[in-house]
Amino acid sequence: MNAHQQLAQHSLRKLQRGVNLVEIMVAMVIGLFLVLGATTLYVNTKKTSDVDDSIARLQETARYAMSVIEDDVRMSNYYGLLKGGAAIENKNTNSVVPNAKAVIGAIAGSATVACGVDYASDVEEYIGATNNGYLSNPLYSIGCSAWGAAVSSADTLTVRRVEVSTAAASNTQVQVCSTRNSANVTKSTSATCPAPPVGEFHNLVVNGYYVDQQSTQSTTYPSLRRKRLIDGPFLLTKK
Repeated sequence: MNAHQQLAQHSLRKLQRGVNLVEIMVAMVIGLFLVLGATTLYVNTKKTSDVDDSIARLQETARYAMSVIEDDVRMSNYYGLLKGGAAIENKNTNSVVPNAKAVIGAIAGSATVACGVDYASDVEEYIGATNNGYLSNPLYSIGCSAWGAAVSSADTLTVRRVEVSTAAASNTQVQVCSTRNSANVTKSTSATCPAPPVGEFHNLVVNGYYVDQQSTQSTTYPSLRRKRLIDGPFLLTKK
């Protein structure tokens, strides 16, 4: 075997000897850093995606809540033929609903609590709101207990008006009899009101909005809840 063949065999053995322990450890450390980097990137991306999803859900919920409140607020201070609750004759002496009550929960007829004197029939205050407990305003300001756990520092909103459609005299539904010149709050089948188009009965609408700490779908998302005036009169919390 000549020198050239010996050199070739030596080079072949050198190429076939593989890697040593140090090289394996270096390769493993490099691979570990690559896996760690990929895992960190995935976790951060997942967190960002979750935050974006939560923001999108809150924005969607806020848009829906505003769409519900918007029409109600636009109709506030509507009392049939007469414009403005300030012109209702018995607004300061009204005893029809001196202390409206709230139906706690979603089933009418369960335990009731008082909502405060004239809360439902304070028609002159067609928009009542609190701004996060600002200054002298209370926090959760609706006098009767909230369904669920109200966010004590959140704003509340109360809207008073009447339904657009006319109604017959009722002894269970609080109503407003309005003419072009005057109006009064009533709740009696014997109540009189000039016949249309001179006068007409409208059912009184009272909606109290507040923010609950949880929703019926999730305990991690707040929800907008509404108390509305129903027969009785009671204020029923609507989920």
